Amino acid sequence: MARYMLKRIAGVLVTAVVVLVIAFFLIRLIPGDPAGVALGPEATPERINEFREQMGLNQPLPVQFGIFVGRLLHGDFGTSIFFRQPVSQVILSRVETTFWLTCAALLVTLLIGVPLGVIAAVKRGTWIDQLLLLAALVGVSLPSFWLGLLLILLFAVDLRWLPSSGFPSVFLTGQIANLRYIILPAVTLGVAECALLARLTRSSMLDVLRTDYITTARAKGLKESRIIIKHGLRNAAIPIVTVIGFTIAKLFAGAVVTETVFALPGIGRLAIEAILSRDYPVIQALMVVVALTYLVFNLLTDLVYAVIDPRVSYR
Repeated sequence: MARYMLKRIAGVLVTAVVVLVIAFFLIRLIPGDPAGVALGPEATPERINEFREQMGLNQPLPVQFGIFVGRLLHGDFGTSIFFRQPVSQVILSRVETTFWLTCAALLVTLLIGVPLGVIAAVKRGTWIDQLLLLAALVGVSLPSFWLGLLLILLFAVDLRWLPSSGFPSVFLTGQIANLRYIILPAVTLGVAECALLARLTRSSMLDVLRTDYITTARAKGLKESRIIIKHGLRNAAIPIVTVIGFTIAKLFAGAVVTETVFALPGIGRLAIEAILSRDYPVIQALMVVVALTYLVFNLLTDLVYAVIDPRVSYR
């Protein structure tokens, strides 16, 4: 187990270095001058050159990369060109929104996707199965921005049950009721993922329900619910856990459209703002954070396998 962990951590570090290099040099291909964007169209060439010198943008790329890596080793992402604040402070101010959105969207995904997949597998070939497959297909096909606007029109404008935009901080205000601002975005973000999870759960459950030990359990007279949940779902869980692990990272990193539609001050919206303002330090930091999120959850997913299925061992 320890040897396996060391190998995986080494792989994570190598991948992180590759992402670091790509993140730094690739964003330099974006057209536009960060200094010109930050200072505005009325800035003089002298002021732009002065600003570039202050931010270190006039140095050769290898030198800039060396400075970036040196700061990163000390936990410093540098200073934002647009916000004029430490990048870590800018990101931390947006993390809470994306955290709550990711948790709520994952909850929607699990509470809807897994039960629907199990029901579809148990009712295979019936009209219920076909209806659930159709619903999953529709859920995957719906554009998230269109679904978000539709939910805003129905629940925020017509029914006035939920707010349509913004998110007051729960941690700063201490008001847990502020989570109602996350409900519509979470449903928007979670629908496509729960549709994919439902189809995968159905497929995995169908494979398990055909096995001999399920037939034996039924022959022994065990309750069908116990057979499905304890013997069926647990043995079908490895593919499901794999998808869930990637789904968490995907929800965290892929909330760009949803946060834009609902005007949420999260990581996804920050990425759009940083790209439009050519804020290199923020873009670099976000790419590194997102990549590490994928890598960490991928590692945790592998470790969960041994908990779910004792037959899995790491040597």
